[in-house]
Amino acid sequence: MRSLTLWLALGLGFVSLLPAQEPAPASAQPTAVPGAYVVQFRERSFDLEPFRDAIRAGRSAAEIAQIVARMEESVRADQLGFVREVEALGGRVTHQWWIINGAAVGDVVGPAVERLTALPNVASVEPVVLHEALNNTARNSTHHEADQANLRRDAQGQPVLGTGVTVAILDTGVDARFGGSGTPNRAYFVGGNTANNTSGGLGGSRLRVVFGAASSTDTEDAHGHGSHVSGSVASDDSTYRGIAPGAWLAGVKITTSSSGNASTTSIVNGWQWVAAQRAAYDIRVANNSFSGSPSLTDPIQVALDNTARNADVLICCAAGNSGSNTSSSQNVWNGLAVGSLDKNSLAVSSYSGTGPLDGFGRTYPDIACVGRSVLSILRDSTAGSSSSGTSMASPMASGGAALVRSAVPTISAIEAKAILLNTTKFNRTSRNTYGLGVMDCDAAVAQALAGDYQTVQLPPGSTPYSLLFTAAASGTLPITAVWMHPGGSQFDNVDMRIYDGPTLVASDLNTLNSYESVQFTAQAGRAYRLELTRVGTSVIPTLDVAIAGFRSAPVLPPSLTAINPAQTTNGALATITLDGSFDRIQSVDVGAMSITNFQQVSATRLTFTLPSPAEIGASLPVTVTNASGTSNQLALRIDGTHPMRISGVGIGLRGFPSTIDCLGDAGFSTLMFVSPSNQPSVLPGIVSLGIAANFSLLFEAGSFALDGRGSARAQFTLPASIPAGLYHFQAITFDLGALSAPLESSNVFTVNLF
Repeated sequence: MRSLTLWLALGLGFVSLLPAQEPAPASAQPTAVPGAYVVQFRERSFDLEPFRDAIRAGRSAAEIAQIVARMEESVRADQLGFVREVEALGGRVTHQWWIINGAAVGDVVGPAVERLTALPNVASVEPVVLHEALNNTARNSTHHEADQANLRRDAQGQPVLGTGVTVAILDTGVDARFGGSGTPNRAYFVGGNTANNTSGGLGGSRLRVVFGAASSTDTEDAHGHGSHVSGSVASDDSTYRGIAPGAWLAGVKITTSSSGNASTTSIVNGWQWVAAQRAAYDIRVANNSFSGSPSLTDPIQVALDNTARNADVLICCAAGNSGSNTSSSQNVWNGLAVGSLDKNSLAVSSYSGTGPLDGFGRTYPDIACVGRSVLSILRDSTAGSSSSGTSMASPMASGGAALVRSAVPTISAIEAKAILLNTTKFNRTSRNTYGLGVMDCDAAVAQALAGDYQTVQLPPGSTPYSLLFTAAASGTLPITAVWMHPGGSQFDNVDMRIYDGPTLVASDLNTLNSYESVQFTAQAGRAYRLELTRVGTSVIPTLDVAIAGFRSAPVLPPSLTAINPAQTTNGALATITLDGSFDRIQSVDVGAMSITNFQQVSATRLTFTLPSPAEIGASLPVTVTNASGTSNQLALRIDGTHPMRISGVGIGLRGFPSTIDCLGDAGFSTLMFVSPSNQPSVLPGIVSLGIAANFSLLFEAGSFALDGRGSARAQFTLPASIPAGLYHFQAITFDLGALSAPLESSNVFTVNLF
């Protein structure tokens, strides 16, 4: 018979039949597995983009499986030499992965470890360590508003319960064979009724599949942690209903037997399985309530981030139970790190991981959910159990993610993340305790159903991306932008600013997080401009950024009302200001020139700088274009440069070419002269030069014509036999079709020849 209180050693969470009164225990430092290492490589013959493109395009499970099979074949070919080298060291390769560019090895001891590190293409060698497993369920309006969210209806008129979304639970397993019966726990059935076998999963339940990431034959939860976690996501038992009671579940066991510990290799295996089976089981959310590493180069974090970005899975992880000591907390850069709240007060639990994140510095966690005294599944029992820890908070967020992605099935992982972060309630200013606040499922589902989100593509470079929107109502308006990175140490940084006309009203310039979020006081019907600016190196050429908080109005074609100045000179690098109506401008054209440095200052003003050389013309058409069309034309006059300017490098070698750039007027003919003398030569009314000592030392260097932009690049080679010293170049330019005197002379350009 069970004792009244059943304690399970969970590290990042504990389970009790009575409500827990004490903080969850702090996690111990990870234990290394002797002789076992994870190796990451510098290069390989493929990347994950074809896989990512196929997932985003909604390709079939069979097509995804073919892509995965090709990647597995490529991995074996790429690592063939490495396998032989490891065997020569007396070791063995136990796992070969494509979700990370790496492999796991065993039986490598003593001096062989150093030799392993020195093998070709090896970027890093890290020991395999063991990570520890770290709801009356907080569904009501006091907590996460799940009851209200479940009453909302999707576009098909169905209640929002998480139906159609599979949530993968990477944990100690799930209760799939309740007490050895072979039938899943009743909480996985509709209404908690095992007689209702209409769901189509295992035994007719909503438990869709189980997988052993540590051992292919060991899939059952012998520990209890994973079952409890899964219930917080999607239990449909009336006494402890999960946040998304209609969702599918996929149990991914990453531990062995009754152990609450999971190795690096089994967790990476688990993430690779989730990515590979994304299409087959429609896995759109995943939860991992285990300890880990804040380092982005840790193999588990690389696998997690690659799964999130390439398989389009929103991943939620426990923030850790050691308070401000987050040295064993997962970074979860592409997902959500979830902190724990006390159930009734919504105060941050004393044990909950708080930021800045150890060794990384980003604000931490990302979001907060109830994690103390959470009632959920007790394995092999029809009774529930109460548990505390960030392990219990994370599945709340996973359930919320399932509701959002079920409400609107086309919502992507980064869009769902943006919506969840943007709709939090309370304490949004204390980012290193609450993250962006307390999850509000009802507000998140409402924002998803309203379509108040979008994804934009930011090109490389630092040119701001502007988006115009109109506030639907007066009051506090939150806006959140989210992006992802390829697994590894590098990530993009994006700054966000909100303008009311030219006035900055809000900004978030965080340098280390995968999101920016602001709040400002908006006026109904007033137009605002959101500006996103990439800062630093562009890691991803075209960066997807999801924005939640408003629905963009239809893009209106631009129009032009004024240009200033309307006339300039070629080479002046003039800044041109356009007034009119501008919404998400994609291009600016002047004559045949495509302007790339334009900046949308406001909804009614745009500026750009003319290139040098620029096209020359008396009435060049100026237009701007967006997705809805091209504006009317305004005229810009660009005159040629008079007198002509010549320039170049002031040092050269005799017998080698010297390059001189010329800027004048379109189609003009040019004679270039050179002289060792910078004394003037004047022929009154005809020509005036600043070189050649009264034409006594004047030598023609060549003749050429300027192009349509009044530009030419000429090369002149002075013989090696002449003395070293200063040589002075000057040009005469003229229009053959309209010769007039005096002839125009350029400036003098001097080259020191050695």
